[in-house]
Amino acid sequence: MKFVSITELRLNASQLLNSLSEEETILVLSHGKPKAIIKPVSEEILDFDDVSYLYHRPSIKVRIEAAHQEHLEGKGEAIDDVIQGLENEL
Repeated sequence: MKFVSITELRLNASQLLNSLSEEETILVLSHGKPKAIIKPVSEEILDFDDVSYLYHRPSIKVRIEAAHQEHLEGKGEAIDDVIQGLENEL
């Protein structure tokens, strides 16, 4: 398990996520206290109903499907761009 501060995550999000292995978990800390866990998404989880809440907004569904296809093609979008796009939609 890797531990990072919120500041480190903000500054190095792309690098941290790109280096995340299938077995690794990142624990995000704020003032030394756990605030979030980042885990890689396996191919199987995309088929489970428990992520269906992600599909309640068509714009998010389209982005998830596009990102999945890019991942399969070895492409991707910078995490900062994804976060900014999602923040703009809210």
